[in-house]
Amino acid sequence: FRSNSRASGLCCGSSRPTLPVDSDDREMSVTLQQYLDTCNEASTKLDTFDSVTVVVGNEACDLDSIVSSVLYGYYVRLKHGDSNSAVIPILRCSKENFKLRGDAVMMFEQLKLDIMKLTFIDDVDLKSLSSAGTLSVVLVDTNIVSSELDYLVPHVKQIVDHHKDEGVTFHPDCERLIEPVGSCATLVAGLLSKVGGVADEVIAELLLATILVDTFNLSTTAKGATDKDCEVALELSNLTTVGNDELYRSVLAARCDNSSFSVKELLEKDYKVAEKAGVTLGFCSMLGQLDEIAKDTDFVSAATQFSSDKQLDLLLLLGVDIEEAELRGRSIGVFLPPGKVNENLKTSVIDFLKSSKDIHAESEMTYDGLVVLKQRNTNASRKIILPTVMDFI
Repeated sequence: FRSNSRASGLCCGSSRPTLPVDSDDREMSVTLQQYLDTCNEASTKLDTFDSVTVVVGNEACDLDSIVSSVLYGYYVRLKHGDSNSAVIPILRCSKENFKLRGDAVMMFEQLKLDIMKLTFIDDVDLKSLSSAGTLSVVLVDTNIVSSELDYLVPHVKQIVDHHKDEGVTFHPDCERLIEPVGSCATLVAGLLSKVGGVADEVIAELLLATILVDTFNLSTTAKGATDKDCEVALELSNLTTVGNDELYRSVLAARCDNSSFSVKELLEKDYKVAEKAGVTLGFCSMLGQLDEIAKDTDFVSAATQFSSDKQLDLLLLLGVDIEEAELRGRSIGVFLPPGKVNENLKTSVIDFLKSSKDIHAESEMTYDGLVVLKQRNTNASRKIILPTVMDFI
């Protein structure tokens, strides 16, 4: 981004992206909707291309993962132009479950981007592509590959992420852009700016909305907005007509509206899995107070079935309590499905959560097998809790 006095006055010390990018400004040769149209058509005939690059986000498939995947694919298209190669963003949820991402649905509809032209994980046979010798993979908003997609590991050529670097070994030439910013969209915006990709208001607003909701409106305490997030957000806001507060509140309201979802859908909405030493833990981020969610008459049966379907040894629920568009608190629920013999695992994880200085959990309450702990450290989001817990396992 070209810095200006407003950006410099707000933030300082941001670093440049480390992936190789073109520095020349250029006119956009294709709009974002045209790119999505092309991807939708290409996804039905991938065997006809000389090479296929898939941009894969994380399994939670939240707004940051969705937008970063789509716009990184668009960045590659703008940078390299049209050729006999396909660059397809793959969303890590089913088309049916996309409705659970209310913030993403709202933004795509508001910006008149056709959701039906998105490519979902079950639309493409990635396993066959991995055997064809034409596949390259870009990981976005994650730097690991979950076990069900482990056949993609040899094909990972690039990573763009803002989570802790887990140090997984991929292709020898794999390029890694991993920076601890508040939103992966911040890093993608930096790349797009080098090819003139943020000049379009649709793209600028999509990126800005993602950064704002990922950082609680650029809060430097609630979720760790960095100087780079602030600087990029300011540049993007100069390209849009909607105010930051208005945009943040509308997107957050859409994300928080769970009124039409069942407990099972709430568990599916923002889910990640982690495995270590033969132990599989599920991490579900849920908006609201966990003690209220646990009072739902369907909770135990839904959480039990969910844990069984995902083959989990333990399920952790990460509650985020938001009032008046402000973060009011966080809580952690530890659920051991009935019939599981991992009581020692449950007890040890609870003890660790209480003793961890990074999490600082307390005030234990139990609801039909779910132990709810209040977090004193409200800065500890799943980005911190998941790797911290897995380091303990």
